[in-house]
Amino acid sequence: MLYRCFPLFNATRLLAAGFLVIFICMNRPVYADGESMAISNNTFSQPSVPNFAPMISDWTQSGSGSGIVRVSLPAGIGPQVAYIQANDANSISQTVGAVLPGAYDLSVTLGLFKSEDGIGAANTGTLLIKLSTGQTVLAQASIKSTDLSDDLFRSFDAKVLITAHYSLIGRPLDVTLVSVGDTAGPGKYSFAVDKVTLTRMNNDPTAPLAPTPAAAGIDSPPPPLIVLSRNPYEKMVDQFNADDNELYKGAFDNAHAWRFLSSNIPLFDCPDQKMGEIYLFRWWTYRKHLRSTPDGWVVSEFLPDVPWAGPYNSIDCAAGHHIAEGRWLADPKYIDDYCKFWFTPAGQPRRYSFWAAYSVYQDALVTGEKSIAISLLDPLIANYAGWEKEKLDPNGLFWQVDDRDGMEVSIGGSGYRATVNSYMYGDATAIAQIANWAGRPDVAAEFKGKAESIKTHVLANLWDPSERFFKVLPQGTGARLATARELHGYTPWYFDLPPDSEEFSAAWAQLMDPQGFYAPFGPTTAERRSPGFALSYTGHECQWNGPTWPFATSITLTAMANLLNDYHQSSVSKADYLKTLNIYADSQFLKQDDGKVTPWIDEDLNPDTGDWIARTIQKDSGHWNPVERGKDYNHSTFCDLVITGLVGLRPRADNTLDINPLLPPGTWQWFCLDGVRYHDHTLAIVWDSTGTHYNKGTGLTVYCDGKRLAHRAGLGQILTNLPAKP
Repeated sequence: MLYRCFPLFNATRLLAAGFLVIFICMNRPVYADGESMAISNNTFSQPSVPNFAPMISDWTQSGSGSGIVRVSLPAGIGPQVAYIQANDANSISQTVGAVLPGAYDLSVTLGLFKSEDGIGAANTGTLLIKLSTGQTVLAQASIKSTDLSDDLFRSFDAKVLITAHYSLIGRPLDVTLVSVGDTAGPGKYSFAVDKVTLTRMNNDPTAPLAPTPAAAGIDSPPPPLIVLSRNPYEKMVDQFNADDNELYKGAFDNAHAWRFLSSNIPLFDCPDQKMGEIYLFRWWTYRKHLRSTPDGWVVSEFLPDVPWAGPYNSIDCAAGHHIAEGRWLADPKYIDDYCKFWFTPAGQPRRYSFWAAYSVYQDALVTGEKSIAISLLDPLIANYAGWEKEKLDPNGLFWQVDDRDGMEVSIGGSGYRATVNSYMYGDATAIAQIANWAGRPDVAAEFKGKAESIKTHVLANLWDPSERFFKVLPQGTGARLATARELHGYTPWYFDLPPDSEEFSAAWAQLMDPQGFYAPFGPTTAERRSPGFALSYTGHECQWNGPTWPFATSITLTAMANLLNDYHQSSVSKADYLKTLNIYADSQFLKQDDGKVTPWIDEDLNPDTGDWIARTIQKDSGHWNPVERGKDYNHSTFCDLVITGLVGLRPRADNTLDINPLLPPGTWQWFCLDGVRYHDHTLAIVWDSTGTHYNKGTGLTVYCDGKRLAHRAGLGQILTNLPAKP
């Protein structure tokens, strides 16, 4: 994903409103009577600091060698100031105490100056000021160098309210200044730091208390198991921990990984060792991304903070994947909070394409609880209206820039894309369903009409009948469809948009074609036969013109499961689904420097070799930004694909339990999904062709709350009613 040209906070505009970043909206201004916490060099003078160099040694420095922080005579100012070079990712930080309840105001006074040696940031650099504990950012402000000048110092603030029940109270409290920039451009500047002050208003009776969750779920009773034992899984988690370089700790660090997982995840057992290992590994990585914040639980995409993220390192691009995966956690608190977060003042649900309403609706299909979705109905409607205002053209189609789809350097480029139009179709259908739950038939009818309109325009304008594929249509009079097939052309089936017709389903033949998308570590993001297909280790590390991206693989496999469940077609089979899922599982490994091969998920892959491209480019260049940026990358699904596709638990709104495994007959002799929470029941789904592996009888059997609910002799669909809850 593009990491340098994403929009950051506009400091000038926010300062005009009287603050830069306020993660908890205060109803009163700066706390003049507050308590200042001890920062050894918290006053860099007025702005002269004759002896700053020794004082900066009290801070922890990181970045590209010596000279991260210097003392110099800035042009146009005169007195000495400290400055942080922004030609790379450099930082200074200091632990100032422990997290305590109260309202915090981190204030930093900054300016710019042109350095004598020409080293610094082009006037496009960025400085982050952060108040954090470990890898959890409590407050952050992002300042562009264009918001500063070399003859004037300005103050910037990051503020937060910590309530008495905040789960991270007592952890070390850190102040960090980190620069991100490059040396391009004629004018090279550095950030001049004049003053850093941290003020805490203790026990302020007028500050509003925002509900902040405790670390719920880690000690809750684990879901009861019918067939499996937890012991082998605990040993696997211990091995994941032992092999891990835990660079970035979240709310549930490795020491608490098994306690969290044993209380929350369904266990999966199968004869394919890699499939089972990666299933557990992906849950192990997912819990790393859970962040307890003043706005509730949030799920991150990157473990380290990145400057293009929003509050709490949130990015909405893959939020639909986060919700699809996390809805299977036994404790619904995490995803309930996360769904609500996007519609708080801190949420930014339209920075990237995001199927928000559809995700909220799909979460409700798993939990069986409709109240969260209903409570979000009006915000979801307002969000949809925002998309219409910003991205809907008179031709009835939504447009999007490809990197706002998270797909920069794509062959088809920007314009009317099957991605965003499918997302909006999914959102419209979901809003209609939620409106029905809420007893608002007028809203339901309106959004059903919007969905039908999108469908009509997508089929008429984005479908290439000669090549049988959905493609990008550039904006502009007389524009023609892009020449290349791209993997995102399967996105419409993720939402069941296309009609049940062989004409459209024929597109899926390209998935298994080596000149289409098939590859040993694929699928590729563009068809190989296209002249624009590339696997480049130069230029930007995140390209969507050929490399394999787990984000797109997840969309494709979910869409393929819908095709196999909901359509009549002959282009792909259950065997193709299993083969593609196996390739996906096999790709999630890394050969370490010592030769050991361990499970791994990162950004993009070479579809021919399995090499993690972005990681290799960053590592070989020496410009980690930050170190191991893509490690444990939370940009895709895997567990949801096993649960809803391979095992075949198909979420529904009604009381009917629908199980339809996509495992081809004659492949595995056994599998089991145990301890899965669904509609406030605990299920186990067991396949044993001989009855001797689990000793629970032959065939496909479903248990509900410890009791046998349904059975069939062979693999196939089971439809049965869930029992009423007492």
